[in-house]
Amino acid sequence: MLLLPACRDAQSVQDAHAAVERQAADRLAGARCVGAHATDAQKADIARLLVVDSLAPRGSLPPWLPSGFVTPEGGGDGAEVWNALAGRCPGAPTFGTPFGFPSADIEKALRQDPAFAEAADRYWAQVEQYRHQPPNATR
Repeated sequence: MLLLPACRDAQSVQDAHAAVERQAADRLAGARCVGAHATDAQKADIARLLVVDSLAPRGSLPPWLPSGFVTPEGGGDGAEVWNALAGRCPGAPTFGTPFGFPSADIEKALRQDPAFAEAADRYWAQVEQYRHQPPNATR
């Protein structure tokens, strides 16, 4: 069967969309793998990282959020924790590279784990407290 050029172009677009969807599914499966391998302390660091990345996806924190919230004293660096675990999980995206979907999608997938959900809820509650404090009280 001979395909007209318009049909070939439509098929090419469909194939490209399917490839993007497969890659996103692989990356989300890799993100779930990271969550499955993380200790409770690492889950807390990752939860904080995802909260911050959801608030400031391009790295520009809201003025009301203290910079110490990102990596508090005694806390781990969520990006380092994530990247170390991602090396063990096929398809897992690494922080510092485009994920292909928002951090909120990763958080939603990882919330199936009670320890992760508890940590994420705790950080979101802190964010809300900071958001509603007077401007000079957060820094």
